[in-house]
Amino acid sequence: MGDYMLNIILSFMIISSVLYAVLTGNADKVTEASIASVKDTVSLIITILSSMCVFNSMMKVLSKAGVTDKLSRALKKPLGFLFNKKEDEDAFGVMSMNIAANILGLGNAATPFGLKAMEKLKKNNIRATDSMCLFAVMNTASLQLIPSTILALRISAGSYNPYIIIIPVWICSISGLITGISLSKIFERRS
Repeated sequence: MGDYMLNIILSFMIISSVLYAVLTGNADKVTEASIASVKDTVSLIITILSSMCVFNSMMKVLSKAGVTDKLSRALKKPLGFLFNKKEDEDAFGVMSMNIAANILGLGNAATPFGLKAMEKLKKNNIRATDSMCLFAVMNTASLQLIPSTILALRISAGSYNPYIIIIPVWICSISGLITGISLSKIFERRS
């Protein structure tokens, strides 16, 4: 029902905008804006894809060099502290690879690891477990050392200094992660 209503609202907005443009004599501007936005969209997609290729290649190189494995091993102890249930241990390897990919700003590379970790955490449970909820929060509010997608967007927009956002991103992602983990643990104890 929600998607259906959203489609109706968006269709109404588009049709009424085009009709208003035709009635006010601005139909040529609508056509120009449509073509320009398609051109900008294609340009943006190419920029993002190229940056994703670069950062995914970097992830492959780091993986081949053993950096991601070392990072994964370093994350197992904190994960053991957060996920202290014995049944969660077999998911630690995949979870740490997901977190390592997120730390390096490779959300697309992290997604398959996140899905595998959720499968391992779910096991035979019908409902979401506390561990699954905590991992979802950690995955959503992940710490990013290299916010590659945001950097790619800022570079494509012609930012004078696209890297100036790195420290604020660190501050926001660390505070979001700490808040998310704290609230998850509070709700876990209440239930």
